[in-house]
Amino acid sequence: VRRADAVVVVSEHMKAYFQTDAPISVLPSGLDFQLFRRVPRDEARRHLGWPLDKRLVLFAGNPLQPRKRYNLAKAAMDLLGQRMPADLVVAWGVPHTEMPFYMNACDAFVFTSMQEGSPNVVKEALACDLPVVSVPIGDVAERLQGIDGCALCRDDRPETIAAAGISW
Repeated sequence: VRRADAVVVVSEHMKAYFQTDAPISVLPSGLDFQLFRRVPRDEARRHLGWPLDKRLVLFAGNPLQPRKRYNLAKAAMDLLGQRMPADLVVAWGVPHTEMPFYMNACDAFVFTSMQEGSPNVVKEALACDLPVVSVPIGDVAERLQGIDGCALCRDDRPETIAAAGISW
């Protein structure tokens, strides 16, 4: 980067990570709004063959990849389950064209990654009108600001994430 003529990042906060005299431009990654759009929940659940009467929370990441922190999401869901029944749905290895159905079939999305710039999966969830509860990472605070039903947790403790999920 120090020798580059120009640098491109996906969010404003990432500029601080680069020591260069080159101009740094922000070009957010795009979304396919034809694909990621609102679909009625029951229609999405029927498409996937899921029950209509359960509370479902989506985790979209590889549960074996440490930086996605599946264990944190699971711990938060275990705590949430003490107050209300909810199942954690893991969407890993799902074809990209099916993800909008997963997002629309769920009642909320929990995002626990420890390293992100501007996570597309959060933007895709928002495009599907899926409430997001996230740890403070990347530009998620900016994305969730002012959106009813969404919550940015002040820290990454399971108790904090579970408490933010009570509104689901």
